[in-house]
Amino acid sequence: MATRVRTVTCQAKGGLFRCKGTAIGLCQYCGRHFCEQHAELVEDHQSVCSRRNCVAKRRDLVKHLAYKEAVFARNAAKHCGIEDCRHSPEGVCARCRGFFCGRHAETRDEVILVNGVRTTRMATLCRHCWDRRPIWTRT
Repeated sequence: MATRVRTVTCQAKGGLFRCKGTAIGLCQYCGRHFCEQHAELVEDHQSVCSRRNCVAKRRDLVKHLAYKEAVFARNAAKHCGIEDCRHSPEGVCARCRGFFCGRHAETRDEVILVNGVRTTRMATLCRHCWDRRPIWTRT
């Protein structure tokens, strides 16, 4: 009995119709298959489709990693993670794990997904992590 191999097709949409191209990857952000034409990045163990939300997440992640590196360098000198702030850290951001003074880390209501259900929790967040939430809550 012969086994039939199923070819996976691209899940990108172009207007009303779905692309019929052969998939080359699975997007790490949206979980959709994409073809070479709809690939944003397929390198360094990353696989990102060309959907606007997924591209925004990839670009934000690059900025976020640079931000964290700068915050941790300032924290190593026992300073607040914000550039030019020389106050001692008083709190830690729940997202980036950087240490900040009381002016630069605020406790806020944050909406998170827990088992697919939106739940509100109190979290201490720096301004950078608070401002990037809308990018990561989009699907």
